[in-house]
Amino acid sequence: MEAVVIGIVLAGVLLFASMKTVKGDGRAIVERLGRPLPGVRGPGIVWIIPFFDRLRVVDVGSQKLELRKLSVIAIENRLMHLDLVVAFRLLDPVKASSEVSDYRQGLTELAGTAARGSAAEKTPTPNVFDRDALAELIRSKIEPVARSWGIEIEKVEVTAVR
Repeated sequence: MEAVVIGIVLAGVLLFASMKTVKGDGRAIVERLGRPLPGVRGPGIVWIIPFFDRLRVVDVGSQKLELRKLSVIAIENRLMHLDLVVAFRLLDPVKASSEVSDYRQGLTELAGTAARGSAAEKTPTPNVFDRDALAELIRSKIEPVARSWGIEIEKVEVTAVR
């Protein structure tokens, strides 16, 4: 009789441990023994095998990335500070989490590098600065790499130039 009760309690604990919930804009990537299973799960209840599966939840809604006080050297070795906002969303969460270790950090570094390289190209004179042209140039430089990571760049905006 005691073995039956212990078995029922153990089965209840395993059942509870195998049930996870994913909310709203989240999608779950299930990794079994370190390898991602095909497809994404959620939102809702996701069933996993305890001790073998690991669940990683990522947000697939629109996200923004802010780069503040980005130092760039423009024409005539003039130092300028830019503020950028990059709006993006995940098209393929499995690719975004497996192609690069931290897609937010990678996108931050990629946008910063593109901004530094693009500032000198789009500054015709020291007093004129075309924000829209610079934003479009930065977007064109980061879009192919972000696509290969499973990320769609929705918008790049230069919010401040100092």
